[in-house]
Amino acid sequence: MHRSSATAELAGRTLVAAASCLMVVGAIYFGLFSCGGYAWHKTAFWFSLLGLCAASVLVPSRVLHSMPRKAAFLVLVGVGYLVIEAAVAPFYPSTPESLGQYIQAIGRFAQVGSCS
Repeated sequence: MHRSSATAELAGRTLVAAASCLMVVGAIYFGLFSCGGYAWHKTAFWFSLLGLCAASVLVPSRVLHSMPRKAAFLVLVGVGYLVIEAAVAPFYPSTPESLGQYIQAIGRFAQVGSCS
């Protein structure tokens, strides 16, 4: 492998990892703290995540070497964000008192969002 292709491979893997980490951290943050925050925070997050995802699928790497893998990565980032945000949103402003209350809070989040 040439040095330039090894560097591109490293860059591609790094972008995939960075996009995945940003998605997880953003989902946790906005699930827990989106109520009462600044509106531009979420906009800045989405532009950052979209930019990293675009770079992840455009820079060649062995991780996302085919179109189906690239499409699956983009779908997993979106679905992963929604699942993680829904899983942590019931903990704002306080923890649920029971598993049933936690499940109800997830359902409420799915219907009306995190600031209900």
